[in-house]
Amino acid sequence: MLAPLPSGFPIVAPLTPRSGTVKWALVPIDFKDLPGEANPISRVEDQMKLLSEWYYIVSGGKFKVEWVVSDKWITLPGLSTEYKIPRSESPGRSPEIASFAKRAITQTDIYFDYTNVQTVNFILPQGQTIVTETLQGFPWETASWGNVTKEGSLASFTVAGAFFDQPTRTYWSYWAHEFAHVIGIPHIGSSREWNPFNGLDLASGQDGPSRELTGWLRFVGDWLPDEKVYCQEFSSLGNPEITLVPLNDNEEGIKLAVIALSESRALILESRRVTKFGCTTPTPGNGVLAYIYDAKLGHGSDFVIPIAPAGRSLEWSSCRHAPDIDRLLREGDKFVVEGVSIEVLLHGKYDRIKISRSN
Repeated sequence: MLAPLPSGFPIVAPLTPRSGTVKWALVPIDFKDLPGEANPISRVEDQMKLLSEWYYIVSGGKFKVEWVVSDKWITLPGLSTEYKIPRSESPGRSPEIASFAKRAITQTDIYFDYTNVQTVNFILPQGQTIVTETLQGFPWETASWGNVTKEGSLASFTVAGAFFDQPTRTYWSYWAHEFAHVIGIPHIGSSREWNPFNGLDLASGQDGPSRELTGWLRFVGDWLPDEKVYCQEFSSLGNPEITLVPLNDNEEGIKLAVIALSESRALILESRRVTKFGCTTPTPGNGVLAYIYDAKLGHGSDFVIPIAPAGRSLEWSSCRHAPDIDRLLREGDKFVVEGVSIEVLLHGKYDRIKISRSN
């Protein structure tokens, strides 16, 4: 779920720092006619841990999340029916969401210390139905939702609704997805409609089988250093053989191969492996992902398009997500795209690929 960013939002804009340690708040909020359950933090302890692990891994250890937690419910004024929000939207477009955020921040600020907190993630009583989808606010919207506390300003907030209490949906992936936009990581494709990258990247859909962050977004976000990227222009491409180290492996080597097809388009290849963050699929998510990057497109558009081998059938995953084909390449797989031939020579701990011009 995502409220729209302003038009012209660039790829990876430096809204807030993407390195160092950032404080996140976890604050339970309830209502006098809808009290929260006992021990609210026990419901999300594992979610907080997964969130911290995910950011640490995809950032190459550059971005760390430190949680500051309220272990008791803070009751908001009024009845829960006054806070009913059926659909996710921008606070700037929804006075109801703006009011919800202002009241939640003002009331919790009485009891909770927001010193140095970047984002607050509110949780609601288990089984609630007043928030159906989600609420979130971003730095470019702060005038509408009132982000100031006694201790300083917040960059963002989230409220996970009943949508995320369904089986296999996770709070951590929602929190990670929304804060990614705060630090300038764009949304891949539409936030409401299916797109080809939806099941392949957490920046496209937080509920997909693979909750990775592409090598390209890691690179332009300064989380993947130059020495781990192989780059070549199409005009000078020979017949290189490259060994790709899987994205999340903490090892030296090339993790991203980029072939510049023109001034604005590139063929990108990366090696992926199954991780604890994703869902299970009939065909394990191990192999080479190939995709086309279009620099003329940005947030909310299909600026990356995966290349899928022909003849593969739809597969269901263990999470609540539309079926999709297995898009990864393995030993013996070969394809040609825009004049470039790619062949996977070996697939094991690493992936070895051969790249050449097809003409």
